[in-house]
Amino acid sequence: IVFEIQKGDIKYTTLDIYNYNGKEPVFLETITNDANIPGDPENTMEFTVDINKLTAKGPLQYLVSSVPKLVWAFYYPWYHKQQWHTSKALIDTPLVGAHDSSDPDVIELHIKQAKSAGIDGFIVSWWGKNDYADQNLKTILYIADKLDFKITIYLESLQNGPRSEEDLKKMFLSFYESYGEDQRYYRINGNPVIFVWAVESHPPSSWEDILSAVEDEGYTGVYIAMAGQPDYLEIFDGLHLYGTVGVSDLSAVYERLSTSCSTYGYFNDEPSYIWAATVCPGYDDRKIPGREGLYQPRDDGEYYLETFEAAVNSSPDWLLVTSFNEWWENT
Repeated sequence: IVFEIQKGDIKYTTLDIYNYNGKEPVFLETITNDANIPGDPENTMEFTVDINKLTAKGPLQYLVSSVPKLVWAFYYPWYHKQQWHTSKALIDTPLVGAHDSSDPDVIELHIKQAKSAGIDGFIVSWWGKNDYADQNLKTILYIADKLDFKITIYLESLQNGPRSEEDLKKMFLSFYESYGEDQRYYRINGNPVIFVWAVESHPPSSWEDILSAVEDEGYTGVYIAMAGQPDYLEIFDGLHLYGTVGVSDLSAVYERLSTSCSTYGYFNDEPSYIWAATVCPGYDDRKIPGREGLYQPRDDGEYYLETFEAAVNSSPDWLLVTSFNEWWENT
């Protein structure tokens, strides 16, 4: 097998290669790239590894995902009826008309619409205990339970910038106090599933402190991080991206993250991690005050199809739709 190693302008890069097919890793060889071509920003070197050495005592047992294949949509329960008449940023109005997110009839209609489109559940934006969205989550859980529809939350980790570690700990704990035993909430092996927004606002070490403190209080969840870096799998149980706009090669990014989730467990004897790939029809936040104005045209559904194909081809455990009703950003 041919590999290529890049080292940039540092003196050298060393790579140790092991065979991990047995109970203990077997060292194969060390490769050192110490080539130094002045002015070359990459300084690449090709080398080969004997495939028989890599596959000896193989093949590796597949890490098979134990989660059911599901389609989720991000859902926002934060609208007040008057906003549809007063906000210049709400360019469009849904066919149901101006409405409050607290209206049980509207919530029931949304869930029925979602089910008719093949969506299995909502990821509900959640801003903390006693927030308007939290009050509406209680109604959503009640109606979803009657309609056999799955509900989880999107824990909003930003609020005018990153929340502090202490605030995030309190946020998680308040969630568990309110919903930790609520069987209407979606669970895996008895543990509630929580999607976490903008995880890269804190380093992995901070999240380890946060979630360890939560676990010390007796609470265990299944956490799906919005992050593009696999080192967050050291703390979280899966990865997802929220937005697709501006990603130059979505297929390549999804393939990399899918591979990370499906192979990371080899390093710590865990099952495969959850990879949730997002599809999105377009984006337009040009009317939102304070935004620079990002726009991705829908191209009569072609952009949606492109993101869908990139997502499906990455062998996801779950598909995520951004979004069901984010009218501010027109997704």
